[in-house]
Amino acid sequence: MLGISSACFYPEKTENTVSVIAELGYTRAEFFLNTHREFSSAFLSELKKMCLFSGITPVSVHPYTSFAEPNFFFSDYPRRFDDGLELYKQYFHASAEFGARFFVFHGGLCRQRAKMPPERYAERYAVLHDTALAEGVTLCQENVVDHLCGNSEYVGSLKKLLGKNIAFALDLKQANRAGEDPMIFAEMMGQQLMHCHVNDFDPEHSCLLPGFGDFDIRELYRRLNMSGYQGDLITEVYSNNYTSLDEIVQSRKKLQKILTE
Repeated sequence: MLGISSACFYPEKTENTVSVIAELGYTRAEFFLNTHREFSSAFLSELKKMCLFSGITPVSVHPYTSFAEPNFFFSDYPRRFDDGLELYKQYFHASAEFGARFFVFHGGLCRQRAKMPPERYAERYAVLHDTALAEGVTLCQENVVDHLCGNSEYVGSLKKLLGKNIAFALDLKQANRAGEDPMIFAEMMGQQLMHCHVNDFDPEHSCLLPGFGDFDIRELYRRLNMSGYQGDLITEVYSNNYTSLDEIVQSRKKLQKILTE
């Protein structure tokens, strides 16, 4: 199904995006939680009520601490991993209470590769994966430029090591920015691809609304169907990638046409 990320409206307050998402015709959404306060039970309880009132299903959560994940989980300091795990355990619990099935994870940086071969990365991801799963949440490793999993071969190595004990989130613009073919990422992730951020691009723009660039989203959707993909297609762009909300409506209609053909 089609959905949209609250990140498309940043820096609008997270709670204010719910009504906008509904007005644009979406019923499913990913929520970027932009401060520690937004992970609190009180905040998420209110946000959940707003979603219920507006007919929005929270699909996934993206934490504001993605920037810190390389230091939390992929440094040489064990106590930092332990403390990071305790923090993310709280996040996973909060996400589950909110009703989000997926939690998006950026992970380690490319510059950490010498100390973080796939085998070592897999060990650390597995701990986080199991901790999230204990709360009923799936930790989705996203391909992000300048990160270790921005490389399709690295992603393939992790999948080979972890099998069904890894889940992926595919982001089209991040693949393009890394000089990779999003189709290759989709193939590498295979049946462990659980979540997808859709966007578009052309030679002059690295991020556009879906259907406003050159990427063949129809072919991607065909391949995802062939691999048995059951997840959503979540539009994720930045607020400077469009000039009016009507463009988002146009994008949604273009995607809906592809899904129904």
